[in-house]
Amino acid sequence: MTLSNIFIVLSILVYLIGTIPYLYHIFHGRVVPHAFSWTVWTVLSTINTVWLVSHTGLTYLSIAPIISTIVLFFWAIVGWFMIKKIKIMFFDYVCLFLAALVVWIVYFKWLSHAIIPSIIVDLLILAPTIRKLWDIPRSEDLLGWLGSGISKLFFICSLGTYAFSFDNIWWWYVVVVNLVVGLLIFYRTRYVENWINRIKNLFSLFALKKKLW
Repeated sequence: MTLSNIFIVLSILVYLIGTIPYLYHIFHGRVVPHAFSWTVWTVLSTINTVWLVSHTGLTYLSIAPIISTIVLFFWAIVGWFMIKKIKIMFFDYVCLFLAALVVWIVYFKWLSHAIIPSIIVDLLILAPTIRKLWDIPRSEDLLGWLGSGISKLFFICSLGTYAFSFDNIWWWYVVVVNLVVGLLIFYRTRYVENWINRIKNLFSLFALKKKLW
């Protein structure tokens, strides 16, 4: 197995592992995927995955982004089923319209012209998410965001020297954004501190039981 293959496998594994806690928190009501946000992210990921495939062909290199796009599509579907649990703002409709505009650019101008517009639209749709997680940190899942960022980093490593092409600026952007959001959640939830407290409470419980016995 080549080094590139190893990076692709790691990319897929890390991404899928990151989705497990996200799925858990959805079905326990802590996290509610925003239908509009995930729909926009699915559209943008699809556009840039198609752009990648048009350059590299349908090879093992495209497996990781295809899987992540399918997962995004799944979260979008879940979001539409849970849409009554969220508040839809006018800004959400604007972002959905802008995502449709990016599709229009792809159709009439070709894929290469959609890379920068994809980043701009993604930043716009991400702004409300960052504000929400800042106010309610546990409304988002830490491992999901970090897993996505690290997964895309492994994917970029699998591309070799082609990774530094302008064509892949979207994937570099996804790495940075996901890791930054993950670090924000980490900071706001005091993740390590909470786990240390849980471990202390667990040891205290064992000590109490031993004392009672």
